[in-house]
Amino acid sequence: MARKQTSKGITDWDNKLKALRFLFGEEQDRRLVMQILGRDPNDKASDDKTVGSIADMLPKWHTSNPTGSVGKILTDAIVKQWMALGSSAHEAAIRQAFIHENCAQLMALLPPEKTKGLPTFGTKRPHSELIPLWVIPRRPHHDENADPLNPDTEFDQKYLYDSPAAARVWERMALGGAYSVYTQCQESLQRLVQRPAWRAALESGHFGGLVILGAGAPHKERVLLNSLCQLVPASVGDPLCSLVDFNKPMLDVSIHQLFPDLKADQLWANRGLQIVPFGIDFNDMNRVNRGGLIRLRTEKNVVWVIPGATYGNLDLQKFMTSLRNEALPGDWLVIGTPTVLENGITEQEKKAIRNAFLSGQVSDLLKNTLTTAWLHWHRNINEATFQEILNSIHVDISANDNPVPGTWDIDISIKINETDHFIAKSRRFELQAWSEWMKKYGFEYQFDIDVLESTYKQVVFELKAS
Repeated sequence: MARKQTSKGITDWDNKLKALRFLFGEEQDRRLVMQILGRDPNDKASDDKTVGSIADMLPKWHTSNPTGSVGKILTDAIVKQWMALGSSAHEAAIRQAFIHENCAQLMALLPPEKTKGLPTFGTKRPHSELIPLWVIPRRPHHDENADPLNPDTEFDQKYLYDSPAAARVWERMALGGAYSVYTQCQESLQRLVQRPAWRAALESGHFGGLVILGAGAPHKERVLLNSLCQLVPASVGDPLCSLVDFNKPMLDVSIHQLFPDLKADQLWANRGLQIVPFGIDFNDMNRVNRGGLIRLRTEKNVVWVIPGATYGNLDLQKFMTSLRNEALPGDWLVIGTPTVLENGITEQEKKAIRNAFLSGQVSDLLKNTLTTAWLHWHRNINEATFQEILNSIHVDISANDNPVPGTWDIDISIKINETDHFIAKSRRFELQAWSEWMKKYGFEYQFDIDVLESTYKQVVFELKAS
């Protein structure tokens, strides 16, 4: 009979230990530990103090937290073994399942063929109560469009944060309060969740979750998650938040701050909040495998949220087509973006925008992220050449009615061999013309939230039935 689980210790440890013995085919404790650690159990030289310490703890981890050095070694080894066995879950999800979830949930992170014949230990929770999974469709390791110094290809700016170093730059600047757009977005989201229309929608019972498109902003994500848990009726079930970003390092920024609170935050824990990270391209969301444990959205309506001016960086027609294929009538779409008045951007405003990109916080963010991308592709680049390119950043601001009428484009380029090479785009939208354009995809304007002394807005649309 399994022992009663205490509030401390590895959840469902007795069943997990039985499952590990089955998976590794070892009943003897020390040999089992050696297998988990990736050592040869027949090699006496590998049977050291670490093995002994972990083996001694095997009968005790139902009441002892694996927070010490011995527990960390075992947990890290489990993560490596699960990934080696073909688990598609992120290491944070495996770690979470090993320590905090029941045995069935931990085993569910392995491919079915790896657990064939495994006895049923415990009860697998319903689909609506799944632990966080990490879903990243395979993509090529080498993509020439990720090289910002290759003049023969068009650089795709989604790669700007596709390295841990670039994500750290973002985290240091944005979360440290040095990036005003981040602050404006957070303030406007805080105002949004207090809006009567927002509260009424979530309290209606029609909405079951969020899909946040663009990670790396845990402060803003927390505002939305708290509101979701506070307002969605318990009768709807556990709220789900899918966190979507092409860049794994940016997802890591959010996950490392949000995942611990799934258990520690009383509101989140009581509501059974689920956060599922997806490492996918916004323009190709239909690649997500809906089978088995993987879900991008709930069956009820969801609120799609694109914070922090990300919308203006996208290929808008591809994105809206991708979104339209995933969204259901009644879904909301909340887009955070700078806007322009009907008369466009004045010369004085152009000067301020250029100054922001060429000096100060936006310049620092752009140059630091570009530097990490360049050094990834060109580790031996000549320092003088590198600085010359870095200092050649050019900002072009122009009206552009393609594809959205009334839009102003801010194009960032660098000069390579006397030729301008595009690296990034930002946009400013005229609200009325943009709202009309969104109707092409079935989304109708509902209301907007602004920030004092700023052109930044949260604009809310609803997908209407066709």
